[in-house]
Amino acid sequence: MAWTLLLVAGMLEAVWVVGLKKSHESELVWQKLIFFGVSILSFLLMDRALKTLPAGTSYAVWTGIGAITTTIVGVLWLGESSSPLRLLCILLVVAGVVGLKWTSNRPSTAPASVTSPAAAVPGHDGDTHN
Repeated sequence: MAWTLLLVAGMLEAVWVVGLKKSHESELVWQKLIFFGVSILSFLLMDRALKTLPAGTSYAVWTGIGAITTTIVGVLWLGESSSPLRLLCILLVVAGVVGLKWTSNRPSTAPASVTSPAAAVPGHDGDTHN
């Protein structure tokens, strides 16, 4: 469920980015309201996903999905460049998003907690400043 929320949040990021671009082209208040509403919804969905997914992975996937979707919309509907190098770079972002999703399901090899050596000394709170 969290991955679905994150996917939708990333796609909504593209909607609000395109909406922001379009809002600069006109003075229509409703376009600005859509931008704000969709951006808030995108953040709320990502917030829900963060309850169970790692923060770094969630943020990278959210921005990656947003970047990929925004680029596709830009190429198809906004007349942006579709040069081979640009498309290759987007494929690298796709590979990164897929890689983060794939590796996030694997158990962590990091220790459960890491303490500073100073914190292990009895009677010492780890504060090195006097």
